[in-house]
Order: sequence, then C-alpha cells, then structure tokens
Amino acid sequence: MREARRKRDGSVIGFLKKPLARAKKLLLGMVLLEQAARSDEGEAPRALGEALGLLSRYLRPRLRAWMAFAALLILSQAFLLVLPRILRTLIDRLESGDSPEQLTALCGAYFGAGLFHLSTFLASKYLGSRLAWDAMNHLREDLVRHCLHLDLSHHRRWTPGEMIERIDGDVDTLASFFTRFLIDLAGSLLLLSVIVGLVAWEQPILGTALFVYMLLAVFLCRRYPAWTVPRWKASRKAAAEMFGGIEEGLYSAEDMTLNRGGSFVIRSMHSKAHAYYVALRDATVLGQFLNIATVAPIFALYSLTLGVSAYLYQEGSITLGTIFMLLNYVFLVWDPISRLQEQVEEIPHAGAGLLRLAELFQTNSRLADGDRNDLPNASFELRVEGVSFSYDPQAGRPVLEDVGFRIPANETLGLFGRTGAGKTTLIRLLFRFYDPQAGSIRLDGVDIRDFKLSHLRSRIGYISQDVQLLNATIRENISFYDPECSTSRIIEVVSQLGFQEWLSRLPQGLETQIGTGKGLSEGEAQIVSCIRVFLKSPGLIILDEPSSRIDPVTERLLHQALARLTSERTCVVVAHRLSSLASLDRVLILDQGRVLEYGPRAQLLSDPGSHYARLLRTGSDE
Repeated sequence: MREARRKRDGSVIGFLKKPLARAKKLLLGMVLLEQAARSDEGEAPRALGEALGLLSRYLRPRLRAWMAFAALLILSQAFLLVLPRILRTLIDRLESGDSPEQLTALCGAYFGAGLFHLSTFLASKYLGSRLAWDAMNHLREDLVRHCLHLDLSHHRRWTPGEMIERIDGDVDTLASFFTRFLIDLAGSLLLLSVIVGLVAWEQPILGTALFVYMLLAVFLCRRYPAWTVPRWKASRKAAAEMFGGIEEGLYSAEDMTLNRGGSFVIRSMHSKAHAYYVALRDATVLGQFLNIATVAPIFALYSLTLGVSAYLYQEGSITLGTIFMLLNYVFLVWDPISRLQEQVEEIPHAGAGLLRLAELFQTNSRLADGDRNDLPNASFELRVEGVSFSYDPQAGRPVLEDVGFRIPANETLGLFGRTGAGKTTLIRLLFRFYDPQAGSIRLDGVDIRDFKLSHLRSRIGYISQDVQLLNATIRENISFYDPECSTSRIIEVVSQLGFQEWLSRLPQGLETQIGTGKGLSEGEAQIVSCIRVFLKSPGLIILDEPSSRIDPVTERLLHQALARLTSERTCVVVAHRLSSLASLDRVLILDQGRVLEYGPRAQLLSDPGSHYARLLRTGSDE
C-alpha cells in the first residue's frame, strides 16, 4: 500500500517542481532588494544595479570562504531535516515492538544528528558573521578614504554628523543585515524549499497547502520593500539630520553657553528628534502588517495537518510515526518563516542604506587630479593671475575678483584685510580645496592644476590659529602615524626649533597622551603644528598669524621657531595686526575680494599716499 501511495504521490512532486523553483527565484529576487529602488524619490533601476555592484565588490574576493560557509549551512539544514525522519522510525519501531538495543541505537542516532546540526550551524554562523563584518569594515575604510578625497564643496553640503551617520550608521545597518541574512535568510530559503518537497512526497494535500502558504509569504515579502523603503529612507534621513544637529550643538557648546544659545539648541534638537520619531513611527507601524499577515496562516496550517493526519491514521493510510514527522515538518516551517519575516523587515533598512552608500561613492570630487610631481624641494615662486572665485556662482558677486600678485622665491608676503575680505578663500585656493572660476595660480610658472593633489599639498605647509589635535600621543600628533618618522628625527627637529625645554616639561615626553580640548594650551598646540610643518619640509609655508592669541613668552618662542621655519622658503602670512607686517618683504591688502593694494613693504611704507602708510599713521588694524 505504501509503495502504491508513493508512486501516486510522485506525480505531485513533478507538478510542484516548477512552482517551487519559481518561488525560490521569487525569494532570491526579493533578497536582492529589487523593490528597494521604488521609493518616493523615484530611484531608477540603474541606481539599484550600481548599489548591488558596490556590494558584490566587497563580497566577491571572499568567494572560497563563501563556498565553505554554504557547505556548512547545507550540512546544518540537512541534519535538521533528518531528525523528524529518525523520530518517525523510532516511534514506528517502538509501536512494532523492536528490541531495546535497536531503539537505543535510534536514540543515539537522533542525538548525534542533533549535535551535528548544532555544531555545523554554529560554525556557519561564526564564519558568515566574520565574512560579513570583514567585508563591511573594508567598505567603511574605503568610504572614509573616498570622503577625505572629496573637495570642500561636498563637505559644505553635508554636516559632519550626516557623514558619520552614512559611514558608520548605514554601514552598520548593512553589516547587521548581511550577518543575519547569510544565516537566516539563505538557510530559511533552503529549508522551506526542502520541507515543502518532503511534505508533498508524504501527503499531497498538506504539501499543496504548505506550498500555497509559502506563495502567500513570498508575495508579502516581495511587496513589503516597495511599501516600506520610502518610509525607512525618510527615517534614515531624519536620523542623519538629528545627529548632525547634535554634533553641531556639542561642537559649539562653548559659544552657545557664553551667548545663552542653549535654548535655541534644545528647540532645534527637539524639532529634529520629533521629525525622526514621526518618520520611524510610520515605518515601524507599517512593518507590523507583515507580522500579522504571516502568523495567522501558520495556526491554520497546523490545525489542517492535525485534522488530515488524524483522518488518514484512522483509515490506516499513515502510521503514528508519520503523523509526528509531518507535525515536526510543519512546526519547522514556522522558524524559517519568522526569520524570513525579520529579514524582510531589515531589507528596507539595508536597501536604503545601500542606496545612500552607492550615492556617496558616486559623488566625485570636482577637482581633476594632475599628473606632475616635480615641484622642487627648495623654495619656489608663487604667482596668482586674475583669479576670481565664488562658492556659489549663481549667488551674485564673487568672493574673490580679479586677484593677482607675485611672491618671488624665498620672500614673504603679508596678506592683510578685514573680516570677509577673502583671505581664507585665497588660502583654500592655494591648497586646491577649490579651483577658481577664472584665472590661474602658478608655482614656478606651472599651473597648480597640473600637479598631483597629494604632491602639491605635500609641498605646502600650513600653520593655523586653530590646530587640530588627535586623541593620541604627542609623537602620533606630530608624525600623523607615519612609521618612517623616527624618534631621532622628531627630537632633532624639536632641537632645531628651540622646543627642547617645552618637550622636557611634558609628563611623558613624546608619549604624553593628548587630544582635542585636553592636555595642551593653544600656544602648545601651535608648537606641535610648527614641528609637523618642519618635518614636512615644504617649499611654501602659509601662516595664519598663529601667535595672535597666545601669551607673550610662548609668542617669542614661536617667533624664533617661525624664523627658522621660514628661512629660505616662500611664505604667506595672513596678518590680523599691522605689527605682524613689520618684518615682511611684500604686502597685499584685500578689500571685499579685490586687491586694494600690493607691493614691496618698503616701497609702500615710503609712499605717504599708500593705504598701508595711512593705516600705520592712524594705527588702525582695519
């Protein structure tokens, strides 16, 4: 009777084979975030393809490890499916009165299969998690490297908080998704497909019911991303804005406290947090629909299995062991379906994050890199010719307009002008953080756009008023973690600049731990900056009057160091006080983005009608 029933049911397996294959493809399509591109902002399928290409770039190099993971996962699921069949045999043998030795052997086989299933499952979970996090950490490194090479226009567009949310938050969401995806979703897909086939082999009616339920779950899973991706993208955007506001408030805490701006910060944060709450609430409430839609049919399916099995057992068509096996298989369906549901809820998060990361990678610097790297190791001439620049060319009057001047090699230029005159913008152009809309900047007669950016910036030194310190040791702050910068070389530079006494006063010398806002005064921070620049040995040095806000003793020490630093080098000093121009070779005065006056300092000083001479007579720093 059993043989005849199996021959009859073989036709059912053939009937279900193609639909099962289609269902598998349908799930795979859902896993690949096909619907993630359908958002309120109308992303094209091309954007999804680029996002998936980005993902494959980090997964493909680990192909052998993925194959090992797949083998472990298949073994784990295979032994999970063997357990109900061993249980059926044990119950049937118990009912037929087999010997205790045979029953004990079956119990040992059941225990061994369960133990092997757990071992391979844990091994696959460990390997899958390690692979996913390794790939995502490489992605995070490349994102940081990419952001560091963007021009400043992009950094003006996004706040640091938004950038951190993309680099850390989106990648973390993606890593969490794929860590679970590798185990739960891939394993669930494999397990569901095999369970449907096994149940259909034993009982076509139950197999068909299970197949219909699976189609329903697949349909809901396929449609779910299209419904929720726009809302999750909105919540991620709101989160980025909220973190950007928090970062801005904390960064300006000192100024806000002094100017009683705390209430403004709190109101702004409250508004952004409320917007994030609303966006997150809408996305979460919609996500619960899938949970309700998948739980109810499971109970109906289990009840159907009990009823059909009881009827067939009374008819003598199946054994008691088969009933237990079928109930176990139906019970096993609940676990992969629930994991599948959890993964589907994560797909919008991962899909939105993946599209945002792909968008960030597609953001390219507007600065074309040159190919020359032949700037001399010695000082060189700087020539600015008819430079005009605007941060927003459509906004109106440019920040700099037809600016031109020349600094011969080994000479020093004092750059003077009131706030908003364009001094900082000019410095940014010298470093090629931006390119001018008109005119050119030349070093030894060569347009700086012809040089490699890394080479150009390595030959220009910069000492600012606000020195950026790392949460690291003095040595690491000086060398920027360069392994080729030896202790002996640092000590030699410290001695040449006259900072030996300062270094000896530090608690642990070069190994003293410092950071932003702790450990060093403003003057000491500028000492670190001087050492950095001297180690770099540039041909052009830009000083943003670093001694304007420090005590007289440190100021004298810095002046002595800067005299050594600028010796036999071309130098631009951004001056905020007329007294700073007293020892310079040339003077350039900017006013509202234009050159008000330029020439040798001695010549301007001897001309009573010059603007520089009038400023000296009135004693006005403006």
